[in-house]
Order: sequence, then C-alpha cells, then structure tokens
Amino acid sequence: MKTAAALLAIALLSLAGFAPRQATGGSSPCSLAQQALADAGRIQPGMTRREVEKYFAYDGGAQFPNNARYTYPKCNYIKVEVEFDVAPTRGSELTSPGDKVTKVSKLFIDYPVKD
Repeated sequence: MKTAAALLAIALLSLAGFAPRQATGGSSPCSLAQQALADAGRIQPGMTRREVEKYFAYDGGAQFPNNARYTYPKCNYIKVEVEFDVAPTRGSELTSPGDKVTKVSKLFIDYPVKD
C-alpha cells in the first residue's frame, strides 16, 4: 500500500513538473544535496564533537550537551542531529570537543534557527 502511494505521488509530481532530476554537476541543488549527504555520511559513532564540526556548524536555539543540532555551512536549511556521550568538563563548559558521537540522524530540512 505504501509503495503504491509513493508511486502515485511520484507520478503526480512528474505531471506537475516537479519530477526529481539527476544532478548535472556544477552548483546545482542536487550536487549540494549530494555533498551534504557525503559529509553527513562521514559522521560515525566514536568520532569527536570536534570532528563533526569540520563538516557541520553548531545550530542556534536551545540545545543540550548530549544532543546537538548542526546545520550544513553551505545551506543552513540542511540539518542533522547528533547524540553524544558527554565527557566530563571543567568550569562552566557544558560540552567538550572530545565528546564522542553515539548516534547520527538522517539529514533533514528545516528553517534556520534565529537566536
């Protein structure tokens, strides 16, 4: 039933002119999505927070030390959520660059957060 609904949705979108298109290289939206997927795929459990931040930027808004939302620097509508095993910190710091990734969400699209 879900497959039939998905096929119907694709057919309707293609009739309306919204059919998915293949990336043609260059700076197309599809190539940006491919880059974001590749960079998100590099984030693996066991990596550190510092390593995650090589590919994604810390998003704004309310955040928690063990669950952070990141935005893709090339398009701040593309986001990923990352869960961490938080290392003990000193002073007033809530997070550490050495916190270890435990789980990574799939990419998702959302409006930018304004602080």
